[in-house]
Formats: sequence, structure tokens, C-alpha cells
Amino acid sequence: MKRRTRNASLVLILALAALPASAAGAGGLLLGQVEPAWNPSWMPAVPDSARDLEYLGGFGYGVDADGMITGGFGLAFLDYESFDPASWDSAGAAPRHLAGGVGGMVLGSRFFGGREAHLDLAARLGVGGVGISDRTGSAGAWSYVSTGYAIAYAEPYLELGLGLAPWLQLSATLGYHIMGNFLPGKAFSDFVYYAPTIGLTFGFGSF
Repeated sequence: MKRRTRNASLVLILALAALPASAAGAGGLLLGQVEPAWNPSWMPAVPDSARDLEYLGGFGYGVDADGMITGGFGLAFLDYESFDPASWDSAGAAPRHLAGGVGGMVLGSRFFGGREAHLDLAARLGVGGVGISDRTGSAGAWSYVSTGYAIAYAEPYLELGLGLAPWLQLSATLGYHIMGNFLPGKAFSDFVYYAPTIGLTFGFGSF
């Protein structure tokens, strides 16, 4: 009995000591749009094959008392025009469609935050895979060659969140999406994609 009491007391002491380091935490849904056409003129030219993408996924993170953000995420992205048959057959359509997914870590810093609002500067860093369909041939006789790559992914972003309830925040994000192949082929040469992003997150938890 004494041993159980001693162990329980130790757990309680450690939990109390950890409270100041556990400032906030949340998890939820993220969604957004990737827009190559928004690349500023001072950035490198965007490849002609780059498409608008949509992404959807989930995340979870903690924020310590110093404002350090650590967590994880997973998301899927796709070229939404893939669902339009005309985009595969039209002579004027871009010759590439792609879809894939990534997962990894969230790292960043909170400038200010609380139940009412927060402002974060963070990045999603991870690895995943992408499948690409490239079109060849001529109008009326198109054929497609599919290629798969293992990719590295990075998306630094700025997030502004507003509290809708004590347990719910809606956030807007503005970021920059970078991904490229590391297998097969020479890293960041066979497939490279970079573009500005806008997004929304729905966060559930303690802020």
C-alpha cells in the first residue's frame, strides 16, 4: 500500500511540474488551395506543367509556455481537374495530372495566442508520394504515361486563428508549398512543384 501511495505521489508531482510547459494543444482539419499562378515575379519561373491543387488533411500539435509549436500532420492533394473528362481529352488542356499524399511534423512559434485569437509562424515538413500522368500523342489519340515518385515536402505558413468557442478555432493560413522527388531519379530534378497556398483549419482543443 505504501508503495502504491509513493508511486501515485510521484506521478502527481511530475504532472504538476509539467503543467507550466503545457500551455495549449489542438487538433483538427486542414484544407487549402495551391496556386502556381500566384508566384511573385521575383521567384523562379513556375514549370508549365504545374497545376492548381487542392489539399485536405488533419493535424495535431502542442504549444509550450515559450510558444514553441510541435506536432504532426497528414494530407492528400490532387489536381481537381482530374475529375473533368474534358481536361484529359481537350487539346487545350495542360498535359499533366497528379495526386498524392504526405505526412510529417509541424514546427513553429506562436507570436501571441489565447482562446480569442492566435498568430503562428510554422512549417509542415514531411515525406510522401505522388503519382503523375503525363499526356503524349495528338488530339483524338492521346495516351498517358504514369510515373510515381517518393517526395520531400515543405510548407512554411503564417496562421491567424480566431476563437469561435472555448473548444473551437477557425484559422486562415497563407503559405508556400514546395515538394520534389528524391526517388527515383536525381533529387529535385525529375519532379519539382512550388507555389503559394491559402487555407483554412478547424482546430478543436485547448488554445
